[in-house]
Amino acid sequence: MGEEIRRSYGKWERGEMLREIQEFSWLTWQNASDKGYPKVMDRARYFVITDEERHLIGYTTSTEIVDCVFLVGNTYVEKQYNGQGFHEKLLRWRNEYLTKYGGHVIYAPLNPQGKTTIQQLRHVVGKLGYEKATYRDMRNDGLSISQILSLKLTRLEIWRKLL
Repeated sequence: MGEEIRRSYGKWERGEMLREIQEFSWLTWQNASDKGYPKVMDRARYFVITDEERHLIGYTTSTEIVDCVFLVGNTYVEKQYNGQGFHEKLLRWRNEYLTKYGGHVIYAPLNPQGKTTIQQLRHVVGKLGYEKATYRDMRNDGLSISQILSLKLTRLEIWRKLL
């Protein structure tokens, strides 16, 4: 399966390259928890888009927290690419990948960074079919009480999408 996954990262799409994070040892990453995300997201899989010269356009992440249930987020797009649809493109690509490889549910902690507002994040996730998550949703999806508590302690809005 590893080889199949690697190939899925290597497809060209309108001049951008979707790549596996191992190809980017030259990039430095700030831990997700340092930006206010749950600590479990520090062990995330990164989804990266570059231009043809391998310059970073942006990235997003996913972390499996229960079988086939993922925490997603920590999405970043370089400033010169803002407003060009790369944020939404990254989210769609990651969600399609998770669906293809067996994901059933994703949870997205909304964590505005920089000039991004919570309203902008709500708009994007709403457009992608997410709904605000409830305690009952989380328990029904198999999250433990301690996992739910760690999410709640971040004080971030948590949104949910069935894949």
